[in-house]
Amino acid sequence: MWKYRAVALQIQTEEKIITEGEDSAQAGELAAVWSIFQHEAQSSSPEAQPSSPVYIHTDSYATFQGCTEWLSFWEQNGWEVNQVPVRQKEKWQDILQIVKQGNFAIAWVASHQHESNPTSQWNSEADESSRLAPLQNEHIMEN
Repeated sequence: MWKYRAVALQIQTEEKIITEGEDSAQAGELAAVWSIFQHEAQSSSPEAQPSSPVYIHTDSYATFQGCTEWLSFWEQNGWEVNQVPVRQKEKWQDILQIVKQGNFAIAWVASHQHESNPTSQWNSEADESSRLAPLQNEHIMEN
């Protein structure tokens, strides 16, 4: 079992949402995206719709595909693929419910790219933050 630290950056506020747990690196990638959905759902009232979308960028292509292509397939098939339960089903179900209530857009960004565009820089900052310890003054979600 691997330990992970997933870091999500809220660009406007510079807040870091950090989730730690024991599982695979892909589970950590999903945890970072899930934590954004959770944070946004908790910070807005249930009846209010955001005036502009919440943009989420991930360097995990599997997490990106899960959010954009696989969610509806999994839901229609009882959260199984070839009679095998979807891994991290509860997080995916949370994401699906929150997406149905909000205004979200998700994009994939190549990992470990040292380009000058903001998305690559933010991805590098999140990657670097996931390696730093100890944690101080940041919102931590237990997984």
